Amino acid sequence: MKRFTLFLAFIVLPFISVFSQGINFEHLSFDQLLSKAKKENKIVFIDCYATWCGPCKMMARDVFTQAEVGKFFNDNFISAKIDMEKGEGPSLARRFQIRAYPTLIFLSPKGKRIHTIVGARDKDGLLMEAKKLIDPTKQLSYLEKQYKKGNRDIQLISDYLQALQNIEQNDRMVEVGREYLKSTTIEKLYNKAGFNIILLGGLVLDTELYNDFMSNQDKFLALEGVDERQMNSVKLSAKINYIEEFGKKSNFKQYNEEMEKILESEDPRYFDYMKPILIDNFFISKQQFIEWFEYKMNEYESLKKTDIEKSMFVLISTAYRIGLDTKFVKSNLFKPALEKLKLNISKTKDYPAIDFCIALLYKHLGEKDKAMQSVNKFIESDKTQGLAKDSRVLSLIEEIKAMK
Repeated sequence: MKRFTLFLAFIVLPFISVFSQGINFEHLSFDQLLSKAKKENKIVFIDCYATWCGPCKMMARDVFTQAEVGKFFNDNFISAKIDMEKGEGPSLARRFQIRAYPTLIFLSPKGKRIHTIVGARDKDGLLMEAKKLIDPTKQLSYLEKQYKKGNRDIQLISDYLQALQNIEQNDRMVEVGREYLKSTTIEKLYNKAGFNIILLGGLVLDTELYNDFMSNQDKFLALEGVDERQMNSVKLSAKINYIEEFGKKSNFKQYNEEMEKILESEDPRYFDYMKPILIDNFFISKQQFIEWFEYKMNEYESLKKTDIEKSMFVLISTAYRIGLDTKFVKSNLFKPALEKLKLNISKTKDYPAIDFCIALLYKHLGEKDKAMQSVNKFIESDKTQGLAKDSRVLSLIEEIKAMK
């Protein structure tokens, strides 16, 4: 009898242990997930991952397996893990605009996205985000409806900005934040929701509200969870916001001079990082695509004399943006960019990404065979990198195949 009891313990206890810990991920098709969610009146949770993604593996190993996480998710969601580079993955990646891994999406039983988390979270961070979904007033769809109806409650605005940041809709986040900040006073912002609006919505240097913020820093630092790092982030963002606002009413020479003056006191590494981003934003926001391309090519030619690696980064990243950013569809830059790449093709043996960019540009120019040849060359350039399974490559191949 004792042997039988030990045998039962050996078989049953591990079985119970496995199924009492962590998230129970379903092995169902996307339509079957929605069907099950409808029957059980639950939200669908999908871990959108890639096999090569380190943070995805960390969450699978250290977060999803925790009992507290498992209990909450199993009680409230129908969960699945879907490789975005296999099976239904690529089509779902396009449908839900998955551009980074991991991306965690929450859907209604009808398949409508109600919340998104981009990037890895620890146990507490994941649970904090997930618990918002049990309260429908924290869901993005609800927040958007309320905002459109004219609801400007300070907590709702704070929650809405946070939800927009979670799905990386940063332009919309800043637009909503600034609209609110223009209509309020500093006294109404002395609370956690108010500081979050300041942090995400963005003050602008030398405005009345910014000066009031600088004069009352102690009141914000007294708030629970607010520290010097966040305060410095607000100040730095205010400078960037000012530079971008200045750019709307200035020419490039004036803009460049003002940018250097405003950022001269910052860490040189930060300035070197931000300068090309701000210059890109200046030209592209004004739809000065030709001028932007000329600027980038002059930068490329200048760097080529001193730093070939940096010069190639400028060349490839410029072509990549032209090929992928929808703002460039009517820019007439596909042919000039392609010609520039082809001129430098002999120097790019160590930069296979150039073939991917060439494929993008050929696709836009309607040259199907050349586009396919280039993307295949890119895949062959380094098979050890698993390029054939990359979601961007798979999407491009499908788009090329669909060409007439």
